[in-house]
Amino acid sequence: MKKCLMVLLAIALLAGGLVVVSCADVGSSTNTSSTSNSVTTIQCESMTKGGQYAEDISSPFNGVRLYANNDKVSYNHYFSNNKHTFTLCGSSADDTTAEVQLKIGGTSYGSFKFGSGVSIRSITAAHNKGGGSATVELIFVNARNQGVNLDYLGMKFAN
Repeated sequence: MKKCLMVLLAIALLAGGLVVVSCADVGSSTNTSSTSNSVTTIQCESMTKGGQYAEDISSPFNGVRLYANNDKVSYNHYFSNNKHTFTLCGSSADDTTAEVQLKIGGTSYGSFKFGSGVSIRSITAAHNKGGGSATVELIFVNARNQGVNLDYLGMKFAN
């Protein structure tokens, strides 16, 4: 990931221009099973949508937009371990901060906060779901703005 960003920055500096960074540019994840050295990536548009206004989007990336408090996306996941780092790629739909809560099996493990630029935010969660399945939810909890755009959720075992 760092190498990709450094190459993009170098190209931008040499070209004297501005580089628009998307989640694809900053993400370095793969679609693999969850083990100690791999990242599982789940595209938000493939998750179950809930709430009044959750919908698929095609800009600024293919993903979902959550507009109202408690709009969400979710999926069921089998956890082989009890501690994971979750990375969420997204952006606010306007120039104010948008907040998305991470819940696993109904318990909150923190919030991802996004500004207007596309970025990746991380939360490390120590949970008790190892050896079983649980619902992972991403819930919009800050409807003071025009919504939040979500691209993908990455998950990796954390020591």
